Amino acid sequence: MTKQTTGVRRTSKTAEKKEEKGLVKLDLTVGHRFSLLELLPAKGGITTIRIVHELRQRLGIGAKEALDINLREEALGKAMVIKWDNATKTRSFSFGGFEVKLIIEHLQKLQKDEVLEEKHLPLWDMFIPEERP
Repeated sequence: MTKQTTGVRRTSKTAEKKEEKGLVKLDLTVGHRFSLLELLPAKGGITTIRIVHELRQRLGIGAKEALDINLREEALGKAMVIKWDNATKTRSFSFGGFEVKLIIEHLQKLQKDEVLEEKHLPLWDMFIPEERP
């Protein structure tokens, strides 16, 4: 297995990419985490779905954290939106090679299909900064 190296790049005060023993470590805000959760595929082979399941468990918001950030639903017209406090507060996460590859592939697919949204920009810059469109 060859180690893929990517540059270390500070994209903001809240996200820094580091590689250590094959892991990519990132500091993610709650907003980044929600965007990643939406990005993950709902279907795939058994390996992909197992990895996605574990990622969802790690990235999700637990009961204690939900209280800490005052996670809530609020009406916005006829729609409900999720809101939280401490928008800039981060939590560190480590991603293995397969997880990084999966995230990059899905971001690149959105790019190819021309359906990237503004919320994907921080994720793009964190995971594939050297491939700015």
